[in-house]
Amino acid sequence: MGSKRTVGKFADEAAEGLMKPLKKIVKKGDEFDDVARRTDTPTPTPTPAPKPKKPIPPAVRKRMEEGNEFNRQREPIYTAKGGGNELTLDNGKRVDSYVPGKEIVSRKHTDLSKVKEDTAIGYLRELDNKYSPGSTLKDTPHARTQIGDDVAKPMRGDPILEVPPQPNGVPENVLKEAERLGITIRDSDGKVYELDD
Repeated sequence: MGSKRTVGKFADEAAEGLMKPLKKIVKKGDEFDDVARRTDTPTPTPTPAPKPKKPIPPAVRKRMEEGNEFNRQREPIYTAKGGGNELTLDNGKRVDSYVPGKEIVSRKHTDLSKVKEDTAIGYLRELDNKYSPGSTLKDTPHARTQIGDDVAKPMRGDPILEVPPQPNGVPENVLKEAERLGITIRDSDGKVYELDD
């Protein structure tokens, strides 16, 4: 019985030991947060809740699906030419299609006459910056299956922006930028869009 009383007494003393500093804090009028900041124990920073993802509007989703379908339809053309599709580069980007020594292809499922001129020119500059000749292909099993020993080497070939047939042609300023960058704009029927001489 004596040991129970000792344990109880110890618990009371421990509780009293905790209460004394708390009573001093309350007496001084300090806020608990102020006291917590003065301790050596770091206060954990609350992690912000992740932002909820906004649903993709149906019209945007439809355009994405059409673009993916355009890619699926075009990929066998480049495989038949000895090329590969959806190949990752060392810079982490993916080139739509690549035929070693011949073509570096970026595809956009769009009517270049119906998008803002800056957008169309942006497609050309993206091709020039991300997939230009000299960019190196990453050595992956997918790439090895598609293009064999041409992996882990700088890409060589003509840069091509491939689009669907353009019923209204391609705006002149877009063609000028393509010419300046050395990029061919070609549709899926094989028609090349160039400046008139």
